Amino acid sequence: MFSSFRATRRRVTAALIAVVAGASLLFAAPAQAYDIPTFEVPHAAQAPVLFVERATDIAGVVELWKTGGPATRAAAANALVGGPEALQAFLDGGQDLTLAADRKQLVTELTTRGSAHVRSSAAEVLAANDPAKIEGFLATGWAETWKGDLRVAATFFLDYGNVHVELAASESLDKGDDAIEKFVLEGWRAKGFMTDRQAAYAVSASANPAVSAAAKAALMTGDGDVVADFLRYGQFVVAGRDSELTTVSGLLQQVKADITANPYGAVAVADRAKAAVEKAKNTATAARTADSDRLMADWKFQTAQAVPRAIIDGASMTAEKPFQEAFGRAAKELPGLLATLTAPGADLDALINDARQVTLDLALVGTPEVRKAAEAAVLGGDAAIKDFVTVGHDAAFELDEAALVADRQRAFQYQATGGKYVQKAATEAVKSASHADVRYFLEYGLAQAQELDNRILAYQKLDDADLELRVAADVALDGSRADAQAFATVGQFAALDRDMATRAHVASIDAMIAELVGLADTAAVDAGKAADAAKVAEAARQAEAARQAEAAAEAARQAEAARQAEAAAAAGGQAAAGQVNLSQHSGTGVAPIVVPWPRDYAPAVELAETGTPAEAAATPAATPSAAPSISVPPAASSDKDSASVDSQSQEAATPLAASSAGISGWTIGLIVALVLAAAGAITFLLRRKGAASA
Repeated sequence: MFSSFRATRRRVTAALIAVVAGASLLFAAPAQAYDIPTFEVPHAAQAPVLFVERATDIAGVVELWKTGGPATRAAAANALVGGPEALQAFLDGGQDLTLAADRKQLVTELTTRGSAHVRSSAAEVLAANDPAKIEGFLATGWAETWKGDLRVAATFFLDYGNVHVELAASESLDKGDDAIEKFVLEGWRAKGFMTDRQAAYAVSASANPAVSAAAKAALMTGDGDVVADFLRYGQFVVAGRDSELTTVSGLLQQVKADITANPYGAVAVADRAKAAVEKAKNTATAARTADSDRLMADWKFQTAQAVPRAIIDGASMTAEKPFQEAFGRAAKELPGLLATLTAPGADLDALINDARQVTLDLALVGTPEVRKAAEAAVLGGDAAIKDFVTVGHDAAFELDEAALVADRQRAFQYQATGGKYVQKAATEAVKSASHADVRYFLEYGLAQAQELDNRILAYQKLDDADLELRVAADVALDGSRADAQAFATVGQFAALDRDMATRAHVASIDAMIAELVGLADTAAVDAGKAADAAKVAEAARQAEAARQAEAAAEAARQAEAARQAEAAAAAGGQAAAGQVNLSQHSGTGVAPIVVPWPRDYAPAVELAETGTPAEAAATPAATPSAAPSISVPPAASSDKDSASVDSQSQEAATPLAASSAGISGWTIGLIVALVLAAAGAITFLLRRKGAASA
């Protein structure tokens, strides 16, 4: 099942995602010391090939067989194998049709794979459909137009923005076509790599330790592409992660310190811990987004560079296919032909066509010395061919013994270390008795099997890998065979290392955030406990305050009662007119109410008898007696006055003593008045009774 990544791999976003530049970089550095040119730079695969001239002799025919287009090669091979008559027919005019066909096909290919002006010129020539114009363009026009494109590119490099590249461009223009071609195809990039190393050395002096270490690691590889990748992409990844780590770890340490300084918990501590958790989570989220944006931008950049390489490589494979097919046919038929020709009693004159074919095949697929001897035999004619078959081949084969051993060793190595399809192809080659099969494997079969293994591997990584590895796999699939091979041998492991570093970093951040969350939860619990304790303490404080307030109120009530009692006592004393001493105090401190009895020495009160007028008249008028009274001593003014009649009669009056606590002054006055009235009445009755008895 195709993953979503695989489903969208060919639909790269049109807009370049902005790269987050890593604010923690303390040393400013360019994304890459050299920029990818905005203009088209010709490459070596677009360079012109030698114009294939029309053959005039057998040597020319052999040259056409070696360097001509597919149709010309096939026709030349037939002419060489067919004998003198076929060869002459080819020389007389048979080659013209095939040459014209191959030339037109080549111009057609140049309309898509040539340099800028070569493409447009090829299109114009092709539109004219004139064999003479096509021949003229391939003979001289292609090379001249190519030189023009190189000069244009070198001129653009004069304003490139890199002083080293600009100086090299100026020098090449002064030196001529060869210098210009060398500069455009190789020199400018070499100058860029040199500038990259200078920039990386500068970054290695950064105050940011992580960025500095990464710069040094890139420089240690000695690979210009690795250094360029670091400057363009890697340094910002490192800086961003260092910034994230610094922020999150700083928050963690702050929260730890805060909790340590407040061991009993506080709401403010819990709030700060919660805020730290949110900030850490937001920092991590922003960092993951920045990482993704950077990677997606670099994915698009690398894809933009890989696609042209894939186009060029595709054109190369198309041009190479006829040669591969011819090589394969020769290797396949060679064992049978050699067996027939070297069989005892074989008539080489009768088998001369087979002898010519085997010689031509060995000129193509043989080891170096065998190829050289076979080509010489073809040029020498039938006699030389027969001699080669009978003795020359074996002699040359022995000379190539070291090459034969080396070829088989290489095949065995690929059999042991290659991918599934490389191992399969290598096994088929080494088990063959024909060395031609080994040669085919090394020349074509290996590359074909590697391409299959590499692309299968890359497709697998699209589903099974982390993001860095998936991006690298996708770029490999979009690129050339060389890109896929680089991914299989180096790229996948470098990408895997980056993914592992990402995992470790994210795990570290997640662990710190988890610890932060735990600390925040603990702080919240401690704050809750502290709040509960504060509530209990507050309740106790309020209860104590209430108790104290009640005690104060009670004291105030008692004080008020005492004040009222004193006021009442004072009022009662005034009402008794000094007859009742209210200053006497009981043991309780409350003034008692004393009701004294009449004194023994009080004179009797005589009352007039109510009777007959005679009785009243006979009774002499007596001296008016004093009004009945009860003597109540006045309040003592000193200790000596305390031994008054009140004290003498206190024991008798004690039963009638009552506490005046809580009784108002008016009530006390009324009681005193009633007691006095009762005492007066009793005295009056006693005296009257006494008088009546007398």
